[in-house]
Amino acid sequence: MILLHDQMQDDRIWGRLRPELASFAEVRTVQPPPLHVLGARAWAAHIAEHARAALPAAVDLAVGLGGAGQAAVELVASGHAGAALLINPDRAPVVDESTVWGELAEPEADERLDQFFERLEPHLDGFTEHGTLSAEGIQALVDATFATADEPVDPAQLDLLRQMMTEQLTASVPVRYEQAAPDQPSWLTLLEAVPSRCTVAIAADRRIDAWADFETSLRGRVPEVGIVRLGTPGNDLLWQPAELAGLIRDLLDR
Repeated sequence: MILLHDQMQDDRIWGRLRPELASFAEVRTVQPPPLHVLGARAWAAHIAEHARAALPAAVDLAVGLGGAGQAAVELVASGHAGAALLINPDRAPVVDESTVWGELAEPEADERLDQFFERLEPHLDGFTEHGTLSAEGIQALVDATFATADEPVDPAQLDLLRQMMTEQLTASVPVRYEQAAPDQPSWLTLLEAVPSRCTVAIAADRRIDAWADFETSLRGRVPEVGIVRLGTPGNDLLWQPAELAGLIRDLLDR
């Protein structure tokens, strides 16, 4: 099997999951070179390309975290993986964008967003005009990201997450925002071609209905896809990996 991490991460994100998997699976990861584009589809294509190059033969399962879920489906569609597990994939292709952003319209979320841009304001001109960020700007972006995070991050996780984001941003500058080509399919479009070979895992969320519309819409759009609700909160999923490892074992045993 192969594990595919999200953008602004590296393969260290799997550090606690890999020992859980070692007793029943051969595990590969992929670490592509920096990508000078911020965007889910560009990142998915980038990591899928390097995963295909790194695989000597097809794997039984591709596991994609967040935006890398699209890469996992791409590996299935291209014959490089027998099945895919998407962990908390991007909701935007499934749920109406106004619904997704509407969840952020509460006063608390507005305040966090204001704080985010306040921290970044001294560094925004160079970033928006040229895609450049100084070391101080990168530090400000990392600080703002975690200071305004919607979910609390356990201190044991924080150092690694901050380190990965800092290193990835530093290597990616200059960077631009993705402008997706009109013919570039979303993970949902790709999944519709191979639904019976894909499973979507939804981690628990403190906002109890945060994924409800997503799950309902996905079941309506692709009835054949497997959907699993996990009891472990999203921020703890890879740091308390027993439940995820159990799901992966079940998928491999099918």
